[in-house]
Amino acid sequence: MPVSLNYFGWLKRPSGWSLFLFFCTTLFLEGANQQRVLGILLCGSFIWGCVNKGQWHWLKEPPPEMLIQSLWVVWAGVTGICVADNIYEFWNVFRVVAQVLILMWVVYGLVITWPEMVHAIFAGLLVGSLILIGSAFTGEAHLQQEADERVMGITSNPNNLGLYLTIIFVLAFWYWGELAAAKKRWRFLLLPYWAISIVTIAMSGSKKSLVGVMFFLLIWFGWASTLKTSLAKVFIRFLTMVIMVAVAFIIVPKMLEDTNVGKRFANFYNQSNGSISGAAEDNIRYQMYQDGWNMTLEHPVFGVGLGNFGQHFWTGQVSHSNYMEPLATTGFVGFVLYQSIYVIFFYRALRLMGGSDFVSRYKMKIIVLMLFTLQLLGIGAPWQADTTAYGMLGVISALTCSLKRSQQQINVIDTAGEDTVS
Repeated sequence: MPVSLNYFGWLKRPSGWSLFLFFCTTLFLEGANQQRVLGILLCGSFIWGCVNKGQWHWLKEPPPEMLIQSLWVVWAGVTGICVADNIYEFWNVFRVVAQVLILMWVVYGLVITWPEMVHAIFAGLLVGSLILIGSAFTGEAHLQQEADERVMGITSNPNNLGLYLTIIFVLAFWYWGELAAAKKRWRFLLLPYWAISIVTIAMSGSKKSLVGVMFFLLIWFGWASTLKTSLAKVFIRFLTMVIMVAVAFIIVPKMLEDTNVGKRFANFYNQSNGSISGAAEDNIRYQMYQDGWNMTLEHPVFGVGLGNFGQHFWTGQVSHSNYMEPLATTGFVGFVLYQSIYVIFFYRALRLMGGSDFVSRYKMKIIVLMLFTLQLLGIGAPWQADTTAYGMLGVISALTCSLKRSQQQINVIDTAGEDTVS
């Protein structure tokens, strides 16, 4: 995996600008066809770059996760046509899922062919997150829920604001290790960005987003924060992490007491007289899981059809789960296909840590933590048609495959050298 501090090489390519604009605006554009226009521009610039430079090698030996994701989309499309009660809703969702798959392939192809393109994607998301934060603090838009006013900025709802900022919060740690290795002091500019992101997430009132950030910070500090590790450092970090958890349980509830997210945690906890399990059972998300499981048992192979969860749930809503949505709508077969790419990513990233330099090892740890965060957030939010999430999965596929091929080439050279000496 190339390690380069040339963060602006993508500015020389039209596809780099297209990537930047697409991922910057995907966080907040909600109008009809706005993102599709930018998506067509992105695909067109990518194809033109491949044709003009003859760069088609990204099609050779496609990684298994890309093929499996494509197979899941085909499975969801074929089965959905046959079983969906509401064919209109099926086509609405399937159209977006197919477009997201194309985006994932384009991102993979761009980063494999021109590695500097990863910085265009990350820059677009970082700039887009600053626009979201700015809109939240100016009071651009709010959403009234119960007695609390939750900030949503220029997103469609406050949960989206929290989720996007959480993903990009984690993403920013990608650069911390590389800048620390190069002894770049301007990496400390990330500190106020992280602080203001946490404040905005609290303003959004998104419980799962704040939990995701807290879990990430604890695991990062205890496992991934040091570039070079030793047994003594690991022990000290683990001990510090235990102390941080204990302190957090005492201090964090007081800090969040008068915030939107703190009030929502309190309301959740008080729903069943202080019983967390009782509050969870009374929550509509719990009912979605129950009904989703019943749907799956009734339609175990094909599910109820993509986009049709709401046709079988009494409120008409989607499942709000990245686990129950594919399980209930595409059956056990679809669920296995859908979740397999995460298993492949985790396995590959953990394997690649063994033979990598310390900067690449740090990046693999951030990839593992990014996947962990996505899976944790997926308990309360579906990702199957989300451009930001699948853009990141395309990046992860390209980066891990690049590092794997680099290690294989080094092993071949080392083996050839040993044969020559012998």
